[in-house]
Amino acid sequence: MTSTRTTLLVLVAVMAMVVPLGTAASAQSLLPDPSVDKEVLYGELISPTALEVAPDGRVIVTSREGQVTVWEQDGTVTRAAFLPVDAYDRQGGQFDVENCPRGEECPAGFNLAEGGIHGILLAPDFMTSGELYLYYTVANSLGMEPWPPKMPNARPFCDDTAGDGCPASGNDEGIWRLSRFTMDLDANTIDLSTEVPLFENPAEWFYCCHYGGDMEWRNDGTLLLSTGDDTTSDHSSGYSPHDQRADWTFNSAALTSANPADRRGKVLRIDIEELESGLDGPLGDGVPGDRPGIDPNPFLDDPDADPYVYAYGFRSLYRFGYSPETDHVYAGNVGPDARNPDPTRGPAAHDEIEVVPPGGGTNHGWPFCIADNVPYNEYDFATGAAGEPFSCAGMTPAAVWYTYVPSTTSPYVQMGGGGNTALGGVAYHRPDDGALRLPEAYDDHFLWMEYSRGAVWHMPIADDGSLDNSPASLNATANGIPFVLPGLSNPIDMATGPDGAVYVVESNGGWNSIAGRLTRLQCAGCTPDAADYGDGVEILDRPAVASVAGVDGGLASVLPTAGLLGLVLVALGGLGVRRRRRVI
Repeated sequence: MTSTRTTLLVLVAVMAMVVPLGTAASAQSLLPDPSVDKEVLYGELISPTALEVAPDGRVIVTSREGQVTVWEQDGTVTRAAFLPVDAYDRQGGQFDVENCPRGEECPAGFNLAEGGIHGILLAPDFMTSGELYLYYTVANSLGMEPWPPKMPNARPFCDDTAGDGCPASGNDEGIWRLSRFTMDLDANTIDLSTEVPLFENPAEWFYCCHYGGDMEWRNDGTLLLSTGDDTTSDHSSGYSPHDQRADWTFNSAALTSANPADRRGKVLRIDIEELESGLDGPLGDGVPGDRPGIDPNPFLDDPDADPYVYAYGFRSLYRFGYSPETDHVYAGNVGPDARNPDPTRGPAAHDEIEVVPPGGGTNHGWPFCIADNVPYNEYDFATGAAGEPFSCAGMTPAAVWYTYVPSTTSPYVQMGGGGNTALGGVAYHRPDDGALRLPEAYDDHFLWMEYSRGAVWHMPIADDGSLDNSPASLNATANGIPFVLPGLSNPIDMATGPDGAVYVVESNGGWNSIAGRLTRLQCAGCTPDAADYGDGVEILDRPAVASVAGVDGGLASVLPTAGLLGLVLVALGGLGVRRRRRVI
């Protein structure tokens, strides 16, 4: 009797694990693409944020609480570093000292909010130099000025010492820092003393959020960095935050996103090589255009613009994709919170995919316009009086825009309803080789993540680099049947590996998850080939019918094809699972 009951419980548990694979898809009346498999590689990440895949297949993952983790193709996991970060939520956080996920390693008063490490980028010569770049919040940086200094017309520090809208300290900003570190490629460890600080941005620290942090190399070797509007969503009722009151500057994205003099709500472009060339002497400023062969940034000659601005007018640009074939940026822009339009305020919230053309210089509208250039109304936050709609002249409309529920304001009805968190992803140009490359139907497609809905959507990249954004093209495969990629749980970053697979880091349970996952999307039925990762790289032996976390993770997920039976056999002890060592 006990044995039978145990077997039934195992089967129920297995079925419970299988159902979520299609949950996001079924909610949108779509099906998982049977030509793509999902494999969970590791499932013990704490609040993961970003990842990079090296040419030898090792995957480096950052976490909001400061951890850097390295996963190798043989299943070995190494804790590479624990970088001290300022991740405090100064308005009251989700964690206190007692339940902090890192136990005694957490500082006193620890409250994990939106700070931490949010960006990672490997140097082009990473496999020989071990150099990588991290974008993170600097511990104890409250009140510090960033380097380079803010422009005179950037959003000022809030100076309301009476406490009506600003902290009594007067200076409510801290610092985001871009630094170079060096990894020991044999040990997979990062000596924090190798840090070379390069570039900083301000961070409004008492009224979080929307900080950005994605990074990519452009074809010319300059670095692209995303930043959010650094403007709270709590004081604008889910509509446009353009507060005119002097003591409420933290509630105005008009002073950040829409302001070319401020580095927030932007895509920034930085000449890292010029910065690094001055490390033995006066530090170069890293403004593109100072070196031969590097085109200047679009606003370099404007004395009222910050010289690093490449494109502006974004709300929460957390992740983007870059196509080296077309030099376009494809940005995920998380929208505000209003579920319905308001005649005094403006449209309901839309999340967006935005396209920045080569050379940048575009204004994407926030906080004055949204979606396909639908204007908000001018609004007096002191009196509550509404004014005329803003002008959207000269602003670049979104390529894709959608709402919380199907709406006449968005043509993408096949997306259905759900939470809205549009993130960027990868411009997938299918490699000529690679044992795990996605099917040909995904070649030259932009793949982007919907964090809240657990989905990956895709649409074709046209020859000129624009997106084929017709509703019929969204998630259409070669035969015209709409498929989503296998269901994910809060995907937050993705990158293409040397094997042609797409590696995804999932929060898996929300913003404060302690069970984040590293997952791989690959062609169905395919198996890794060590030749894709270079000489001497070992790969993990995997069961042919089940996808199982390789490092002490137990039963993690099921392949869409033939996986259920294999997982049942594993659960019942009928199939041995090989585990690898863990170094954390």
